[in-house]
Amino acid sequence: MAFLMAFTLMPCAAFAGEASAEGQVESLEAEKPAEDDAFGEGGLDEAFFAEDEDSLIGTLEADEESAAFAVSANTVIYLDQQHGADENDGLSEATAVKTIEKANKLANEKNINDICLSSFYKVTGAEVWDLGGKTLHRYKIGGYMIELADASASLTLSNVVIDGAEYSVDATHAAETDSIIKAANGGTIVLKSGAILENNKAAQFGSGILAINGVKITMEDGAVIRNNTNRNYELGGGILLGNGSIFTMNGGEISGNTANGGGGVAIIGSTMVMNGGKISNNSTYKTTGQGSYGAGVYVADYANASGGDILFKPKPASFEMNGGKITGNKALDYGGGILTFPQQGEKITININKNGEISENQVTKGSGGAIAAFFGVTELNVNGGKQTNNSAKNYGGGVILYQAKKATI
Repeated sequence: MAFLMAFTLMPCAAFAGEASAEGQVESLEAEKPAEDDAFGEGGLDEAFFAEDEDSLIGTLEADEESAAFAVSANTVIYLDQQHGADENDGLSEATAVKTIEKANKLANEKNINDICLSSFYKVTGAEVWDLGGKTLHRYKIGGYMIELADASASLTLSNVVIDGAEYSVDATHAAETDSIIKAANGGTIVLKSGAILENNKAAQFGSGILAINGVKITMEDGAVIRNNTNRNYELGGGILLGNGSIFTMNGGEISGNTANGGGGVAIIGSTMVMNGGKISNNSTYKTTGQGSYGAGVYVADYANASGGDILFKPKPASFEMNGGKITGNKALDYGGGILTFPQQGEKITININKNGEISENQVTKGSGGAIAAFFGVTELNVNGGKQTNNSAKNYGGGVILYQAKKATI
């Protein structure tokens, strides 16, 4: 009797009570609490467990692990820059914290991997986010998730997954939203190893990143932009660059994104230099009255915005490929790998140099499996590299030139 009474007073009883919490515990990895943490400074009392030490300790350890699973499965940190306060505990919407630094600190202390962003986060200065692999979720946000305020704002991301799918409902039934990151007034974005932008479903340009008016983006090895999409006549499933913005891709991967034009990247009056990395398995869709162009990379001097908004000014645009791969992309009408589509008579320049590879891209209903170059202001220079195993249904399994007069291979 004394043994049973003493046992019920042990802290493991509290663990056992928590172990009934709901959650998909099989998807989580919980560390077994140290014996000192669970039983106080003295650890286990050997004399106490002398009768059946092994079986009893095994039972206690199982209870501890179950409890840890249950707590992890049902706990997130809430981040609300607009309404939260860092004095809060972050464990509910009503007690959300205000800064990403505080959210990350609390998550580390409580061994939590998920942070729910419940209002858009505005970057006004230089911010560096390294969350050690945690996931930042969209939570009841109908618009963009992160905004760079102006040209003085910069955001450097590493070891953080930013998931654009709505956390509070089934992602397949979530409403269409805006970009994961929006920079409409300049600024700097750096994506380093472990930075992942994924699963966003937008109703506008640039589902992963919308960058217009002189934004500078750099992407390094280990960064990923994947599985983002938009609808209607929109461009840039992964990234849209506009109005003199510059994108330098040194590494990383842009894959599985979808748009009407530029499934991977859309370059509008802007510049992209690809030194490494991969643009792969992106695709385009067709809408009524609008074709499907440039599954990997779409390059133009201008674009019309849906709804009559004027977002872009006609400017020259360019794409330079010094390394990396554009591979496995699929367009319906033109440009499985790369497409140029000038609309306002500004020069479009494409330079493919010795280390670039354009391969395995296809156009299922039209032309230009690797490259489709349109109109007289396009200049195409293929100075080396590899173009292999691209295909098109109609013309130009490798390259189609449509009224493009300046082409050198």
